[in-house]
Amino acid sequence: MLTTARLGVSKGSLHSFKANDTPRLAVEFLFEVNVTVWTVDCNSSGTYAALGTSTGPALLDLETRSLVRFYRIESDILSLQFLSSGNVVLCGLRSGSILTFDPRLKQIFGNT
Repeated sequence: MLTTARLGVSKGSLHSFKANDTPRLAVEFLFEVNVTVWTVDCNSSGTYAALGTSTGPALLDLETRSLVRFYRIESDILSLQFLSSGNVVLCGLRSGSILTFDPRLKQIFGNT
């Protein structure tokens, strides 16, 4: 997976790369959002992707290519990672805090 951000443009996108028999990679456009996307991770089953954006974390359903949930917070999400269970996402904020959320729930757990 790859996120893109363009300087001066508040729009990010998500692409997937698949290796094939040729030396080139097959690039597939998945989703575009109207905020800057800093980072992305997908769960171990490959069904969901979490995006770290300039306005908070977002959860995408990769099968339907739809936005499942968006959490608005006051800091950029510069790094994030699904835990191996796929049930919790750790988010590193520009402010230095670490935020956790469970994609199955509607609220964010909190800052640590």
